[in-house]
Amino acid sequence: MPSLAALLLSAFQQIQDDPARQARELVEKLRSDKIDEREDAEKKLKELGRAALPELEKAARSGDRELAERSRHLLKVIPIRLRLTPKVLARFPGIAERLASSDDHTWTLVFLEIAEQAAPEEAPPDVEGKANPRIVTLWKEKDEKTATMTFQGEDLRSLLPTAVRGAATDEERSSVFEKIRRRSLYSCAPELLAMARDPNAAIRGGSLEALSALRAKGSVVELRRALQDPEAQVRTSAVQGLGQVGGKELLPDLVAMLDDASPKVRVAALYALNSRQAREAAAGIAKRLADPDESVRANAAFVLGFLDARETAPALMKLLSDPEIHVRNYAVQSLGRLKVRETGPEVAKLLHDSSKDVRQCAIVSLSAILGKESIPELEKALDDGDNQVQITAIQELGIQDARESIPKLVGLLKNESEMVRHWSARQLCAWGAREGIPILLAQNVDLVLLNRFRRPKVWDRLESTPFRGSPQGSLKEVIAHALQESGLRADWPKDDSGNDVSWASDPCSAYNVGSSALSVLVAVVHARNYELLLEEDQVRLLPRKEAHALWKVWWTDEERKK
Repeated sequence: MPSLAALLLSAFQQIQDDPARQARELVEKLRSDKIDEREDAEKKLKELGRAALPELEKAARSGDRELAERSRHLLKVIPIRLRLTPKVLARFPGIAERLASSDDHTWTLVFLEIAEQAAPEEAPPDVEGKANPRIVTLWKEKDEKTATMTFQGEDLRSLLPTAVRGAATDEERSSVFEKIRRRSLYSCAPELLAMARDPNAAIRGGSLEALSALRAKGSVVELRRALQDPEAQVRTSAVQGLGQVGGKELLPDLVAMLDDASPKVRVAALYALNSRQAREAAAGIAKRLADPDESVRANAAFVLGFLDARETAPALMKLLSDPEIHVRNYAVQSLGRLKVRETGPEVAKLLHDSSKDVRQCAIVSLSAILGKESIPELEKALDDGDNQVQITAIQELGIQDARESIPKLVGLLKNESEMVRHWSARQLCAWGAREGIPILLAQNVDLVLLNRFRRPKVWDRLESTPFRGSPQGSLKEVIAHALQESGLRADWPKDDSGNDVSWASDPCSAYNVGSSALSVLVAVVHARNYELLLEEDQVRLLPRKEAHALWKVWWTDEERKK
């Protein structure tokens, strides 16, 4: 009687032999004269998967030409099916055959198609980055309705390497990497790490950019290694990536790249240090102010302003006479940010620069450096031959609240430039000078400023009331928040049925439009092509055409009172 061990071994061998036996039988059926039998055999061989490959390899060497061709085709299709996830195979019937019968570019197109339906992934515990929670929530809600149509990073991993190699253009390749970044496809990180050492420089660079955006585990090692890459393009990507990931321990690496042979890499290092707010690197950055490449000089100057490196002001002043316009431009901008008082006289000289862009920047910087003491120079700039320079001077005089400049601005109301007339009138009205009113009425712009004259107390109340409450909600809710502490109510326009206009319930965001109740009101109402008309107890919202007509009547009455 056989032992238990022998029985188990026999059973195991039978189990092992069964797929091989099935494969042999199915391969034999590929010879059949009946189409249905051959197609059924092909289908079952695909489902059998890896177990079918040895028999198919034998059949591919067969003297039977048709059998060999069918076997070779299946030898292409089955490995592809093994790479694809069940979700992809189910969602795209015949996808393996399509990929097996086409060139690598088809993989790129399929990847991009699937990526469009990929949900952003949550960041794993060992990663700093996080997918946008709002987007993730939206995709989860969509998942509940169309679960079979939403893919994950796992569904794209096996496609990625071939999709990148098969890209027909640089833009298409960039699009593949961009999908990974924007969808936060952390599951693709292992493939990206492997591609960071690809023979193709464009692939190495793109993978490094994606890795740094994902802050994937192991990305810092690859980024640091790539700092020695022979291609400047790859070193640039590595430097940019190190600007996003890692800690203070990486600053020496970035400072060292300021001496790289490639100007593009040196510029990338400047901005990487700036993104890390590496104030301690200011001395190394300042050395690049004497760089032979103009773009490096300009960007070094630009970065020093953001690092608040006031000790570099003397070196920056030397660039005010640089032959390149954008170098002078960036240097004077940074001096304005640093606000080192002693630099004021040198900055003032640039008010006569040959470049209008430099003159504009000099106006803004001089205003920042000297404050009200800059007013005489700003007034001189009102006579500049370029309209944009004049407008910049008007704006800076407004920032300095230079009401002594009112006569100068009144004179500009007759300027040949409509924009100069507009900005002069606008600033005059902001200061409460009525001379600007006819220009605003004639141009039908900034009519909200006329409330300053018609309802000055209400205007001042709203201007001095800080905006509180949520800056996001429906338009009606945001306006209610703006008025909640002013004692005023909103008089909403009505539709033909007597209800509030439909856009009252439109979503609204009042971020970055100002901190006062008045600034929020003006921004959100103006965006709807409406105007504000302030009353003692309410704020009326009027279509611009109607508001313009009322303001013209009001001004006519005001003129009669003289």
